[in-house]
Amino acid sequence: MDRSLVSKLNISWPNVKYPNNIQFWDKQWRKHGSCSVHTFNQTEYFTQADNLWNSHNITDILITGGIKPNGSEYAYDTVERPIQIATGKEPELRCAPSSLGRQLLHEVVLCYNHKGTTPIDCNPLHSTCDRNFQIKFI
Repeated sequence: MDRSLVSKLNISWPNVKYPNNIQFWDKQWRKHGSCSVHTFNQTEYFTQADNLWNSHNITDILITGGIKPNGSEYAYDTVERPIQIATGKEPELRCAPSSLGRQLLHEVVLCYNHKGTTPIDCNPLHSTCDRNFQIKFI
């Protein structure tokens, strides 16, 4: 990967759990990107990922919708609604458990067709957030 793309991905797709982005991206390519090898080569895949990230800044969308990354807790629908309004599609919310038994918003997935050109609704059954509990946004 060229340095320019690496610099962009360091912002748009960092590994938030561990410090090594290159290993993380390699894993993402092997897990997800290799399925699109007939559509994208590796550089095109990561360029498209960066472009998609830039097209919908989820943090800005949530803040505009009144969801602040300050540790407050929100109902599932309250988190989901501004994303649906901004994208016109159903997102997939992924949560991680906290040490206090709460669920933390860990990832927001926006789904696209196999060419990465047309937004589609995500399958709500893939969400790892429990709709019956509050979501904490840090």
